Amino acid sequence: MRVIVLATLLTLMTAPAHAGNELKAQFSCAPWSGQSLSLTIGWPENTAYVNIWGDALTSLQNGSSKSVTIDNAEGSNGTGGAQICNTKAGKVCSVKNVTLDFTVLNLEVGGTLKGTIKLDLGDTAGIPFEGTLTGSHEICG
Repeated sequence: MRVIVLATLLTLMTAPAHAGNELKAQFSCAPWSGQSLSLTIGWPENTAYVNIWGDALTSLQNGSSKSVTIDNAEGSNGTGGAQICNTKAGKVCSVKNVTLDFTVLNLEVGGTLKGTIKLDLGDTAGIPFEGTLTGSHEICG
C-alpha cells in the first residue's frame, strides 16, 4: 500500500502544473499560394484558427523569432490570419489580431510546438497550447 501511495505522490509531483490546450498544426498553402503554417488551438468554449505566412513564417523557420503577431492582412506582406470561434454559442467566429509566443518551436514533421496565444494587447499571460506538427510541407503555387 505504501508503494502505491508513494508512486501516486511522485506522479503528481512530477506532472506539469498545467497542461497546454490542444494544438493541431500542419503546413498548408496561404490564400495567395505561398506556404502557411496552420494552427488550430482549442480550449474550453473556444477554438482559434490561425494561419501564419509571409515574413512571419520565414522568421519562425529561420529561427530569428519565436513570436509573431497576426495582422489578418492577405498577401505575402501580411503575417497571417486568425479567427476565434466560441463553440458554446453555436460557433460564432470573429477575426482577431492575436500574438503567438512559442517556447518550443520544432518545425520538422513530428516536432513539438508549445507556447501561448494572446487574444489582445492587454493579455500578458496568454492561453497555453501544446501539440505536434503533422503532415508534410505542402507544395504551393
